[in-house]
Amino acid sequence: MMKALIVDDSKVTRGLLQLYLNKLGVSDIEQVADGVEAFGKIKRKKFDIVFLDIGLPLVSGLEILRKIRSELAEESKDTHIIMCTGANDEASVREAIGHGVSGYLLKPFSMERLAEVLRIAATRKQNG
Repeated sequence: MMKALIVDDSKVTRGLLQLYLNKLGVSDIEQVADGVEAFGKIKRKKFDIVFLDIGLPLVSGLEILRKIRSELAEESKDTHIIMCTGANDEASVREAIGHGVSGYLLKPFSMERLAEVLRIAATRKQNG
């Protein structure tokens, strides 16, 4: 069973993402609204996939991504991180890719796009 964490300051986005994930067969899902809480959860629990919004309050999603990849490198090596954003920011995309994210969702996204990102992450997991 896949364990997922949704990190987004928008309750609507978190709810929609959870609904789509449930329809795609993912049922072990946790949600948080900020990066500080997300980092704490990732430190304490192993997730297969993390959906990380770039535009978070307090600490940006990119800052959390950097922190995960540096401070929790070993613990998070098998965790797929999918960056989510409402802004088409090429610099952020490049930086996220440089930190080894498994995918990128541009809001608003469809269930089909989410399914595609999950397929890619699953393929990468199988191929090591």
